[in-house]
Amino acid sequence: MARTESRLSRILTLIPYIVKHQPVTIDEVCEVFQISKDELLDDLNIIWFCGQPDYTPADLIDVNIEGENIYIHMADYFSRPLRFTDYDLAALYLAGCALSELMGLSEATALNSALEKIKQAIPRLGQAYADVADKKIVLHPEHPDQPKLRILRKAIERQRIVEMEYYSSGRDAISTRRLNPGKLYFGSGNWYVYGWDHQSGEWRLFRVDRIKNINILREKYEPALIGELEGADEAIHPFGTFRGKKAKLWFDCSMANWALEQDNFSEKEPNEDGSLTCTLYTEEFAWLEKEILRYGKSVRILEPPELREAVLRRLDRMLQLYRKE
Repeated sequence: MARTESRLSRILTLIPYIVKHQPVTIDEVCEVFQISKDELLDDLNIIWFCGQPDYTPADLIDVNIEGENIYIHMADYFSRPLRFTDYDLAALYLAGCALSELMGLSEATALNSALEKIKQAIPRLGQAYADVADKKIVLHPEHPDQPKLRILRKAIERQRIVEMEYYSSGRDAISTRRLNPGKLYFGSGNWYVYGWDHQSGEWRLFRVDRIKNINILREKYEPALIGELEGADEAIHPFGTFRGKKAKLWFDCSMANWALEQDNFSEKEPNEDGSLTCTLYTEEFAWLEKEILRYGKSVRILEPPELREAVLRRLDRMLQLYRKE
């Protein structure tokens, strides 16, 4: 699957390149796309069968190879840059505003910046219509994290300590914690609160959806220094994980694209056979042992050895349960 997706992506890039620069030589295209001559010819043979509905001979892309030069005809639509219509821009802007309101993404600066750029691209009259439509949009129900986010925003504003029941996936346990909440983050599809954890005596990051119960206490805390809040970006690698224990993993072709899209993996190194080698930082290995078992032979633990041994022990305990039956 990974090779098929990679090839499709290459072909969709290859066609407009040839259309724009033709005639181009076989060697030039091979060098630009880092593929062999055989791979290029295979791609060109597939393009023969591509085109627009109704897929009659008059609708299919025409590929000609004259000597070392490649020509592509009947594909002028690939030479035009893709552009949003005014309607598309307005629809995209309203959808983004709806998502922001539904998820409560006021702290998601990247999304807000993108929405502002989209709005500026809409003609002035369209902007007025979009503003009117945005005010009329009513969303129900709210995201399940919103009640907790309201409490955290209130605590941050009033500089109040919060007490919460928090589920730690690393230890697979629920604990009661007192926190001086300093800042909210949104990333990788989840909300996080960064603050001073009384239990560990350190600045920590907590996923909001793993907070079971939360209450604002009467106790106030001293406002955090700006440097301490900005230090979150260095302490977190990336959202949701701290630079603690390190695991190096290998994913086969069926899982490589999925792993590439995961923000919690770093040092991603695609291999020639379509597989992927990457690194994961985590506080504890307990949750990772269970996670790895979900993917069977599609993932291998390259290091550390103690993680491999822990997974084998966990697997052996599972097998023992079935043998007893």
